[in-house]
Amino acid sequence: MKKLFLALILLPSFPTIGQKIENWNASLQGDKIIISYDLVQGAPGEKYNVSIYGSFDNFASPLQKVTGDVGHGIMGGPGKKVIWDGKTELKGFKGELTFEIRAEVVSALSFRNAAPSAKRGKIMPVQWRGGSAKEVKVELIKDGVVTHLATTSNNGNYDWAVSAKQKTGSGYQLMITCGEESATSPPFAIKPKVPTMIKLIPLVAVAAVAGLAGGGGGSTGNNPPTNQNLPSPPDMGLN
Repeated sequence: MKKLFLALILLPSFPTIGQKIENWNASLQGDKIIISYDLVQGAPGEKYNVSIYGSFDNFASPLQKVTGDVGHGIMGGPGKKVIWDGKTELKGFKGELTFEIRAEVVSALSFRNAAPSAKRGKIMPVQWRGGSAKEVKVELIKDGVVTHLATTSNNGNYDWAVSAKQKTGSGYQLMITCGEESATSPPFAIKPKVPTMIKLIPLVAVAAVAGLAGGGGGSTGNNPPTNQNLPSPPDMGLN
């Protein structure tokens, strides 16, 4: 197997993606292949998803038995190193092998929507972009108190079912955390499911009907009587 490895690394080829990979090299250490490269830094703080592909499957899938500077959230810079356990992953493969390194820019973690309010008992969509980890933690913040809402996959979307008992008011914020990155939403308000005025209108209407229903018991003060029959005139002997 050692001779096979030597044949595999004699002709290393590392096409670059976006001209960000430089000074690539491969060497054999025991039963492992060490792949080294420099990742040219772009914008300050920019991170990358780095994958390495091999010709043994026509570059169809990234290498799996790898450790080191590979995967999600790799910072740019020189002296990157990846250790590949090719003996385990290749098993019975024989022949020459070339490699391909792919580095894709990861967007900084940020919110994509900024709803001004949420309603109790309703769904509030939470949307974001970026993040270098596979999972995102979603939390609710109010007056310094942090409430965990969910830990979900980093697919850019989470539907938050606002509790029907959630306290209403302003000054709420959402915070998402992905790996070592975090982002906080602008402040928003939580409102009742049914506005207060709509709840009061039926009560006022009932009170008005009750007042009308109780008004037929008589008259007082200067109100004229409801039955004003005039007395018969005196008999003047004319009939």
